[in-house]
Amino acid sequence: MNGVRIAEVVGKVFADTGDAMRENGITTEAEIPQDLMVQGNANLLYSVFRNLTDNVIRHAGQRVRILVRVLDQRDGCVRFSFADTGSGVRDEEHLNRLFERFYRLNEGRTRETGGSGLGLSIVRNAIVFHGGNISVKNREGGGLEFVFTLKSMEN
Repeated sequence: MNGVRIAEVVGKVFADTGDAMRENGITTEAEIPQDLMVQGNANLLYSVFRNLTDNVIRHAGQRVRILVRVLDQRDGCVRFSFADTGSGVRDEEHLNRLFERFYRLNEGRTRETGGSGLGLSIVRNAIVFHGGNISVKNREGGGLEFVFTLKSMEN
């Protein structure tokens, strides 16, 4: 796999979704070293951050904040956090199912209002393809936090 500069990937996602984020009052912050390189496919890693961002735009509410940061680096892996300050998932039993294909919290959602239910499945599969793992939890104070690992280029 090639080396991918994650700060550039995240920057491109935020630029590509900028209009939708401004319409919803969403602000972003990325705490990722500019020189951090992970092993991977740039297009798949773009889809990870794009799907997570699109999820916030569609479901987190108005005037929320997205924070992407590196939690730590060890054992050849980089651990990332992608968090928002939005509404989160009220019923904890749904959290484990968010990565299932076609799963939607509200069955009344249509593709236009709630997506196809594939975005987070794509995220999980892309992370697993890269040899990592991913989990999700409600944040204290609101919103969701996705924590995932990718292999560092420093192996």
